[in-house]
Amino acid sequence: MTGTSVKLALGLLAAFAVRAAGQNAPADSATTLPLSTSFSYSGVLQRNAEGGSRRGTAFGGAATMQLSLPLGRLAPWSGQLFLFALDTHGGMPSDLVGALQPVSAIEAPPGLRLEELWLQQNLLRNRLSLLIGRYDINTEFYRLQSTALFVNSSFGIGPEFAQSGVGGPSTFPFTAVGARADFKPSPNVVWRAAILNGSPVDRPDGGVRLFARG
Repeated sequence: MTGTSVKLALGLLAAFAVRAAGQNAPADSATTLPLSTSFSYSGVLQRNAEGGSRRGTAFGGAATMQLSLPLGRLAPWSGQLFLFALDTHGGMPSDLVGALQPVSAIEAPPGLRLEELWLQQNLLRNRLSLLIGRYDINTEFYRLQSTALFVNSSFGIGPEFAQSGVGGPSTFPFTAVGARADFKPSPNVVWRAAILNGSPVDRPDGGVRLFARG
């Protein structure tokens, strides 16, 4: 395929903090962390100028909202609640190309859905972290920071993993529920493991099923 691609991104980050009542809170406590929210919008305009299935132009967009809430502000517990909602809309440029993977990293069926909703608890002075809930495995596994510079979805997660399971692994745009643990034996080393349901909560056929067979 030869073509043109234009990516537009607009991000707004708003964060506010409530001053902790005690200045000497233990390191495991999340009460010193701020409550934060963020909103962003990304759009990709792509044109298949030659080859592929057919010529054409498609625009796809994704609006996101994130909320991070230290539960120590609401209850006597130092955990953290994280929520990530996503709305995808527009065309599907991969239909013009006929590719195995989407040609855009934000290409997904249109709709508003909950991508992540999890609880996290840090222990042992933040050396041990436990997480449970709806979780995108690509946020911490199979992730290269430099891939954010590129549009093609293969830079985010390889096809040998992305095409597995029912609707792929627990990653954009269909995530599943599970648990993750990581441990830092030293400042520069992290051991991390996760176990997740093999089928996403939001199914590609439009249904919503939790802990159900594919």
